[in-house]
Amino acid sequence: MNEERLQAYIKLIQELLTCESGEGNQVLSNNWELVEPELLQVMAEVAELFALFANNGRANEASFLINLLLELGEYLGSSQQPQTIRQETADTLFNLGIRWYQTSQFTLALQVWQNTLTIYQEIKDRKGEAASLGNLGNAYDSLGQYERAIEYLQQSLTLNRELKNRNGEAISLDNLGSAYDSLGQYERAIEYLQQSLTLNRELKNRNGEAISLGNLGIAYDSLGQYERAIEYHQQSLTLKRELKNRQGEASSLGNLGIAYDSLGQYERAIEYLQQSLTLNRELKNRNGEAISLGNLGIAYRSLGQYERAIEYLQQSLTLNRELKNRNGEAISLGNLGIAYDSLGQYERAIEYHQQSLTLKRELKNRNGEAISLGNLGIAYRSLGQYERAIEYHQQSLTLKRELKNRNGEAISLGNLGIAYRSLGQYERAIEYHQQSLTLKRELKNRNGEAASLGNLGKAYQDSGQTEKAIQAFQDSLKIATLKTMPKDCIYAGRNLGNIAFTQGNWELAITGYKPAIEAIELLRNSSLTDDRRQQVLEDNLSVYANIVQCYINLKQYDKALEYADRSRSRFLADLFHNKDLYSKGDIPPQVQEYLDLQQQIDRLRFNSPSDDIMGDRSSTPASSEAKLEKIKQLAAQKQQVWESIRRENNELAAQLQPTPLSFQQMQQLIPDRKTALLNFYTTDNDTFIFILRHPDANSPLDPSIISPARGDTIAPSPRRRGLGRGGEGLDSEKSITCYTCKGQSYETLQNWIGQTWLQPYINIKYAKFFIAAQLLNRQFDEIKLIQITDTAVLVTLTDGSVETISDRQEFLKQTRQKRIQLREEWKNQMQPTLASLSQRFKLRQLIESHLQDVEELIIVPHLALHQIPFAALPLSELDTEKRTTSTPVAVGKHRGYRDFDLDMDEEPKTATQSHLSKIEYLCDRFQIRVVPSCQILDFCHQRKPVKTNIVGIVENATGDLDFTPKECQKVAELYSVPPDRHLKEKQATIANYLELAREVNLLHSSHHASSNLSNALKSGLQLSDGTLDLAHLFIQRFPQLSEVFLSCCETNFSLSEMTDDVLTLAGGFLTAGARSVVSTLWSVQDDSTAEFCQLYYQFRNRGEIRPEALRKAQFELRKTESLNHPYYWAAFVSQGLR
Repeated sequence: MNEERLQAYIKLIQELLTCESGEGNQVLSNNWELVEPELLQVMAEVAELFALFANNGRANEASFLINLLLELGEYLGSSQQPQTIRQETADTLFNLGIRWYQTSQFTLALQVWQNTLTIYQEIKDRKGEAASLGNLGNAYDSLGQYERAIEYLQQSLTLNRELKNRNGEAISLDNLGSAYDSLGQYERAIEYLQQSLTLNRELKNRNGEAISLGNLGIAYDSLGQYERAIEYHQQSLTLKRELKNRQGEASSLGNLGIAYDSLGQYERAIEYLQQSLTLNRELKNRNGEAISLGNLGIAYRSLGQYERAIEYLQQSLTLNRELKNRNGEAISLGNLGIAYDSLGQYERAIEYHQQSLTLKRELKNRNGEAISLGNLGIAYRSLGQYERAIEYHQQSLTLKRELKNRNGEAISLGNLGIAYRSLGQYERAIEYHQQSLTLKRELKNRNGEAASLGNLGKAYQDSGQTEKAIQAFQDSLKIATLKTMPKDCIYAGRNLGNIAFTQGNWELAITGYKPAIEAIELLRNSSLTDDRRQQVLEDNLSVYANIVQCYINLKQYDKALEYADRSRSRFLADLFHNKDLYSKGDIPPQVQEYLDLQQQIDRLRFNSPSDDIMGDRSSTPASSEAKLEKIKQLAAQKQQVWESIRRENNELAAQLQPTPLSFQQMQQLIPDRKTALLNFYTTDNDTFIFILRHPDANSPLDPSIISPARGDTIAPSPRRRGLGRGGEGLDSEKSITCYTCKGQSYETLQNWIGQTWLQPYINIKYAKFFIAAQLLNRQFDEIKLIQITDTAVLVTLTDGSVETISDRQEFLKQTRQKRIQLREEWKNQMQPTLASLSQRFKLRQLIESHLQDVEELIIVPHLALHQIPFAALPLSELDTEKRTTSTPVAVGKHRGYRDFDLDMDEEPKTATQSHLSKIEYLCDRFQIRVVPSCQILDFCHQRKPVKTNIVGIVENATGDLDFTPKECQKVAELYSVPPDRHLKEKQATIANYLELAREVNLLHSSHHASSNLSNALKSGLQLSDGTLDLAHLFIQRFPQLSEVFLSCCETNFSLSEMTDDVLTLAGGFLTAGARSVVSTLWSVQDDSTAEFCQLYYQFRNRGEIRPEALRKAQFELRKTESLNHPYYWAAFVSQGLR
């Protein structure tokens, strides 16, 4: 088309638009030489431009031109025209149809293709006829008229075969497969798609092969075979990349995202969808961009991030409106409705669904209309308007039956069942679920079948038909395997378990809970972020608690212990596993790639740049978002590497992810017959103490192995009262029993500890917040941040505003007084609280029944018990009149504390309680070690023993502790520590500290430290040039570090999450490679700590194992009357190996 002709066309179009009504025919007559096929193309382009400026009143002009184009197309394609004109017209209209179809203008595309079909048939262009039939099939498919679509596609296939057009045949087969997929006949869809794939491969049509692979992935996704779907999408992606088909690559990335969303791996889904979005934007494919945005919104909704989902869906909606993609707009509106329903904004959800419904009806998209009706039903059910919900679901069902959409029909039947169950009409609900189930079975929709069985089970359960409910959930579990349908597996398994649990049928409950837990752990391991992994576990903790209770009730204590341990400290377990994996060398290349990716992830997640240890830790929301996205990308790559390894070597792949310990492995943690492991576990009703002994604990004990106390007999050696079987109830074969603390539930025990032990201590740390609130006449909860300057105190409130306390000195004075008051209150309640805890555990009875011949206890606490000083649990009665007596003493800087919070250098009182020396504590009977979980202890055991004894010391990094130098000098003398391994004050920089930790085997660290309750990763050691925080410790490797003594404040203090992950500085050293760590549970005093450390090292130097040295140091310190209160000696705990 030359420029002169183009200008003539445009001039004619302008005349047609500006002429008076009724004069259009005359204008055409006057320009009859321009009425030709090329004019149709220009009219379509002008109409598109007008449509883009619809807001400027050009929409009517666009509509006029399209209608005129269609009329002229019919005329130019009619039998009155020469063959060449008719051929050219049909080809032009055919291409215009493709253009409109790609912008979701399916009705327009349908009209022109109907015209082209007639023309091609009349002019005997059979290839064009076959193509038109195929495109008409696709258009009807997009409009939800699947059976009609299949009719046209079958005709297209037949004609292509007659013409020996094998490429056309492959396309027809592919389109038929997609149509049957839409119709819900997935197995038939797969048959056609497999034929298409085979034919494309025979034809060496690699682009067609890639398309067939992608469509097979979609069909297997519909069938619920998500892993197989992913395999096909990955093959399609690989091929499209080889072909440099970037648009196809974007499509495959999107399909992979959808498949991972179906599989429940939402973060991985988001990773692929983000890649698809990025690529579509690079390609300026705005329609693809809108689809990617919409799919991201759906994935974020699946992840439970509803606000973020809405952001993406709003962007998709905006873009679809800009593109005049009305079908895409209708889909976006519907997805927004679903997101608002998830957010609990049901009225708003209904508004969006109504808009979507209206638009789909305008577009004559009947399948979309049926979907919107169903979504409205769901929204009204959420709103509690069950009858109205049922009305909409009935309309949706009727329409889907008219459309012969059998999969959609099954979904509507299921929704009706759910609505009737909500209404309390259980029998009717069961009828609908039965119909839905029957239909899904006919369609061989295994995923849908599992879901229907789950819904049916729930309806049976609510109606009291428990046996039928059990059968339904069991049948669902047969289909919903943990790998292919983890979400359905969790749903069915949990519900089956809960029914049986209520009945007291413990064996049956276990058959439900076991696969559910395996699916939970699969979902957790496949999650890309720490938050998501923790959330998956937290959402399902009741499943672990219930299976533990089941095994206890069956007296299968070994299994109960296994499940109790596998639900706790998973964050730390993952870190341990990743650090220690292949620490001995001989790393296969793929595993090395896996480990390298993990290292990159850890550096990002813990925000510790390797080239600048004390780099700027501040971050903007944008930088945090970018970091999170980078972590997700690396995690997705790591998961791909793992899957690649699994395909080649499943055994090797299993080694790359931590496996829960078996009971037999736990038994190996018990070094001898004089040691017992006490694993605590609290449920909604009771607290259980699993007592695990050495496998030979029940054999007669050879008196020769009962040695006298080692070293000086300053402290009584652990007592043995008889050589019996270790207490009634000990399983003779498994050496385990379970001690029940009746009524000590989460509420009565764990919350009680939080209120009486933890909260009073936490209040000390927030003394300045109490004073700021008081001085500003604000509520405590309104205070967000306090900044003390040289002249004033700046207080940031939760609303973002900043208020000033001008009298800085008065603020500091009142804060000191408040801190002193709160500390004294906490110290005064320490003895009665610990005494009450002993009584709650019936500790004396526990010892008499189960621990008579035991010398060492390995204690695995649960939740708030991690913060309890077990060594100070009293075994003898405490005189209530003498529990809390304190007298003032002189105050001086020498009584400072080893943390670096505001003014922690004062200790106004010290206990003078002579009666405390008469109390017998748990540490008087036993050596005590404390570990986060059995698995963490196992990781410590797996590390190679350290044969050298190189000692390093870090002393008084900030130069303000008076007793630390004496303490460290004593250690230096005992172990002959040279000056280059003894960092003092300014020498104790972060870089020097880390270098020393990598060189030595024993590290004594004596300086300030503090925990951070709002962000445990910011808990840190205060060194001369800054803070070495837990986040940075988590990425370190100290493979030769055998023992660490953290002679600092709060190095083992943290608030446990519901998942029982306790993140402390002590844990940081353990994950970095230390075999054992001595740490503190609270803020310790400088002088008493210095004395305690000297005692500890004296006993260690005489050959005592760590827990025994700790025990004897505690006993010796208690001889000083002013230091016999547990506050001074019980904060120290030994973790890891002995």
